Amino acid sequence: MKLNKLDISSVIELFHYLNNLELEYRDMINVNNKNMTFGVELEFLGLLYDDVLDLVLNNKFTLPIEDAMKISNKNVYAYTTESTTDVNGCEITTPILKDKKRDWKNLQIMCNDLTKYGAYAKGCATHMHFGAHIIGTKYDSWINLIKIWITYEKILYNFYYGEDNAPRKSINTYARSINDIRFNEIDRIKRDNHLLSVLKLMCSNGIYIGKQLGINIFRVSEEYGIEYKNTIEVRVPNGTLDEKVIQNNINLFSKLLTSVISGKLDVDYLNDKFNNREVVCDINLFNDFDYEDAMYLGDMVFVSDIDKFYYLKQLYKLYDLSEEELDKKIVKVLKINN
Repeated sequence: MKLNKLDISSVIELFHYLNNLELEYRDMINVNNKNMTFGVELEFLGLLYDDVLDLVLNNKFTLPIEDAMKISNKNVYAYTTESTTDVNGCEITTPILKDKKRDWKNLQIMCNDLTKYGAYAKGCATHMHFGAHIIGTKYDSWINLIKIWITYEKILYNFYYGEDNAPRKSINTYARSINDIRFNEIDRIKRDNHLLSVLKLMCSNGIYIGKQLGINIFRVSEEYGIEYKNTIEVRVPNGTLDEKVIQNNINLFSKLLTSVISGKLDVDYLNDKFNNREVVCDINLFNDFDYEDAMYLGDMVFVSDIDKFYYLKQLYKLYDLSEEELDKKIVKVLKINN
């Protein structure tokens, strides 16, 4: 299905279908690149560090888990304190994951265990990391990734609010927009044959600010060695322990990366959208985005209909709305005049 080819009546019919569609947790998301790796930081409240330690010591977790400061096995889950939430909470990080049944099953088990013992993620974040080796030194791909993020930033933020209709309170502190950064010289990445050009543009008076941005690529360069892990960090997602939402979040960015390195992007169209975009940096204004752009992004990133359906359902928060609520949303999205 080509989303951007649908007429108004077909979009309305699709919204009604999606409102009744249940997100399912999948065994695999079918990433078309066996080298794709990712990981997740699960921030949560309801359990303090000592509570988690007690659960670990009493073998309450289904999976092996270790203190992040004393970890001896990089293939296990790790726990630590987390101070970026409204009140002090905890964080559990996954090991490096791939699109494999075992990895997805283990993530589900960890989310279920945390929920069972009283953890909740409201007001927190769920940061994602993707192995930057997938792009490597393909500087055209880096340029296109950053241009896509900037061009469709409002849509990406709304999608990554997950089950929520709005961002968490701390998002402007720890995951702010990059639309106000001086990216008019972005093509220097290719000319200089190095990512440092764009990283310097993303600095504030020469100071590293990766942990303040919605997408953090500082970890890719050893120039900023304190954070070097060769990963792209997506810091936007609202906190959640719903494994279906986490999987959907990972699916979007992993498929976006796949699209970027495929060589099949309509670069002329992207450049036109990027160069003529409205620069909006206030996240509070991000809920006003063009549905045609949302449809185009879905077609750009996804191949399968089910991926597109899950993307639109989460983007537009089509979660069992009443007929009245759904009709109001459709009128607002499609800008239909009554």
